Amino acid sequence: MKASTREKASQYQMPLPKLMIIFMLFIITTVVALNGWAVFNSHQQLIDSTERNAKNLSLSLARHAEDTFLQVDILLQDLQERIEQDGQSSVQLNRLGDILRSRKAALPQLHGIFIYDDKGEWLVNSGIAKPANVNNADREYFKYHQNNVSQSIHIGSVIQSRSTGDLIVPVSMRINKPDGSFNGVLLATLSLNYFKQYYGYYSMGNMDVLAILLSDGRILYGRPYDDSYINRNVSSGPLFSEHLKQSESGTSTFVSTLDHIERIYGYTKLKRYPIVIAAGFDLGLVLNKWKSDSLVYGVITLILLFTITLLGLIVLRQVRMNLKNQIDLTIVRDELTSVNHTLQALALFDGLTGLANRRQFDIFLQQTLLRAAETRQCMALIMIDVDAFKKYNDYYGHVAGDECLRKIGNALSKMPKRKEDLVARYGGEEFAIIITDTDKQSATTLAQCALDSVREEKIAHEMTLFSEKIVTISAGVYVFSVDNPPPAAAAIIDIADVALYHAKNNGKNRFEVSE
Repeated sequence: MKASTREKASQYQMPLPKLMIIFMLFIITTVVALNGWAVFNSHQQLIDSTERNAKNLSLSLARHAEDTFLQVDILLQDLQERIEQDGQSSVQLNRLGDILRSRKAALPQLHGIFIYDDKGEWLVNSGIAKPANVNNADREYFKYHQNNVSQSIHIGSVIQSRSTGDLIVPVSMRINKPDGSFNGVLLATLSLNYFKQYYGYYSMGNMDVLAILLSDGRILYGRPYDDSYINRNVSSGPLFSEHLKQSESGTSTFVSTLDHIERIYGYTKLKRYPIVIAAGFDLGLVLNKWKSDSLVYGVITLILLFTITLLGLIVLRQVRMNLKNQIDLTIVRDELTSVNHTLQALALFDGLTGLANRRQFDIFLQQTLLRAAETRQCMALIMIDVDAFKKYNDYYGHVAGDECLRKIGNALSKMPKRKEDLVARYGGEEFAIIITDTDKQSATTLAQCALDSVREEKIAHEMTLFSEKIVTISAGVYVFSVDNPPPAAAAIIDIADVALYHAKNNGKNRFEVSE
């Protein structure tokens, strides 16, 4: 056999060098092309990812801003109704003073709440004492309501408080007399430090931007800018002159008119209030790591090309390798195959929870359906979703969210069940249980056991609507008989998902059965 191999090698000895050179040139060209494409693609992916992050960040801050102003809006409407119905007697004003102080204590964004008469005199405020000889008729918001009959809230530019000297955002509302004429102003002031503190929670680059602006382009607050930028008008910049005219929410890359730095921006204009949120990532900083990685990648590519060339020359000199080396290579190949099989087995489990992952779930479900079809067995699928998990992540953070999912996975894995059943992490905060050879009673019992097991973990969840303030789950159960040919796995999952949807709509922390 060795002689035969040697004879065959000698037959191809002459064309081998030329074939090897052609093959080496092909490999080099392929490596250069693939690496060039990879570098270009990584750049585009980085830009796309940064745009998504910027837009999501602007949407998140927009929701926060809308909630902040909505709370103040509701407060002012309530006070407006009280004053216009009950009047401005001394007894009523004293009662209002107590109400103002309690409302201020309940809303952390508030700096103060004030009521002025039609001359701008202070009637009552949320502070302990009313300053003497202070009149606010000269304020922009007061003049606005004198000249505008609308009783909607008015958000003004940042001003300095006359009572404390702090920077504040005035949010005001007109008070009318019974005949509809002007009778004063309600004012709630938002502390600018509230936005500074909230925006400071985000970990960003030194020149990345988070900004809240009025819809006319005036800056209320912008991170990382100092207070000298407050109330500066940027309506002539690309954001207001171009992008907001085309869409109230989106992304764009442009140079800032404030500091002339090019950034990738995500922006959102509030529908309810004249507020614009912008989140921008410094393009230079974003690309710095990509440039350094590309440089390293290029050096590695050159080393790889040199290595390929060197190895090619070595291969040209080793074309008469003996059979023993071929056997050794075969052994190594078999070992690598064995390692790959081991890695493939490891790839069937979820790294966070230790449960079967989506891939193993799909394989197991298909195999179980085929086996059940032969005997026409009855089986069940339970789809599980963690209740209010987005709120949990927003409140506790993603690290705590991962720990929560890990505990839930552990609780589900420890439930009393048969070895032939499968508990899997379906994806995100969703889990699934496949039960073979079962009936409705057994399936619903296991579903209830899953709910109880998670509740017994007593994972704290302050944002849940339930009084226990712990993490709960909802489940959808589908029990079915398997015919031949078996139903499609996707159809089964959809039916169980419908049951899960009903469980969510019917109050959560429960299961529903679809038959």
